[in-house]
Amino acid sequence: WVTAIKRLQEIPSTTNSYQSSRVLLKIYLSNKIRVQKRKQQEEVALKNYNKAKNNAKLAKISEQKNQWAKAVNYWNVATKYIKKVPKNSLQGNKIKPLISTYSLSLNQAKNNLKEIIESQNIISELDAMCSKKTKICQYEIRENLIQMKLDSRYLEQLWTIALQAKAQANLQVQVELLNHISTFEHRLQKISNQTGKSIEVYNSQGNLMTVYHRQQ
Repeated sequence: WVTAIKRLQEIPSTTNSYQSSRVLLKIYLSNKIRVQKRKQQEEVALKNYNKAKNNAKLAKISEQKNQWAKAVNYWNVATKYIKKVPKNSLQGNKIKPLISTYSLSLNQAKNNLKEIIESQNIISELDAMCSKKTKICQYEIRENLIQMKLDSRYLEQLWTIALQAKAQANLQVQVELLNHISTFEHRLQKISNQTGKSIEVYNSQGNLMTVYHRQQ
């Protein structure tokens, strides 16, 4: 169109073809603008498509490294760019399955990130429970179960305090002891509810004391 317009503009005004060339020139200029806009649209479409593909690639690499926060970020960006590709562009026939794939991958990455954060929070909670001034317990997290073993010194201390408080009729100490045990039990029940895992509590000899199941 640029070449055609240039040739029309070269036609002298003194020739018989000049008037008809003006009509064609107007049409050609309109066609040039239309094509330029389409060209710009295709360039932007290809740019967004490539950005989407590149971020999807980075998201998959992050997933392989279990870097789920990065994966969520990359899938977010990939989804944003793939949705910017016009359906009537040359890349338009490629984007429909990618929009669906990217959205599913984003949701999966979000779920995995949520599970990791929850798992880290549970570990922090269990560490806080077991590592007071002195270590009072140790635990092992399995697929559907958490096993906790109470330290013998901790159990002996609780037993001694309970006997002394009863012998001395010290109601305050008895209440504080019951509150301590109740809080400990409440925290274990909360963890079981959050994780969906049962929690088995053993004494220092390995005997099962109690089990906490998820409450609906």
